[in-house]
Amino acid sequence: MPKFIKQSIDLKIHISGADEDISLNQNFSIVIENDKNYFYNIGFNAFAASFGLQAITFPAGLMSISDYAFNMCRNLRSITFKNITPPAINGEQVFKDVPLDCQIFIPPSADKKLWLSVFLNSGFRIIEENIIFENN
Repeated sequence: MPKFIKQSIDLKIHISGADEDISLNQNFSIVIENDKNYFYNIGFNAFAASFGLQAITFPAGLMSISDYAFNMCRNLRSITFKNITPPAINGEQVFKDVPLDCQIFIPPSADKKLWLSVFLNSGFRIIEENIIFENN
């Protein structure tokens, strides 16, 4: 497990596109699994300065994302959420320096209006299956 990722007892973290000696500049993707359906939060600076992070998938149960969690993730292009309702976004700099072409993927049963309101003014595209909801 890379040193900058803290393994949770209850969540499984899978990293693809990198080896155990991952550098923050190497391109990689993260998939988090939540087999026991626990509720969890993404903490302050959790993935900050992970320059090579291109995609991340969060399982259901994500309650909140803290400020600067994705600060300087300049290559992040895809965030997939399995939640039907969006997590609380705690801070104005959660996605600081994330490219505007980053896409948010949500489940088909998700409340689209609620997701759009949470990501209002982010510039990110919210996608459900093949349907794109512009958020400008």
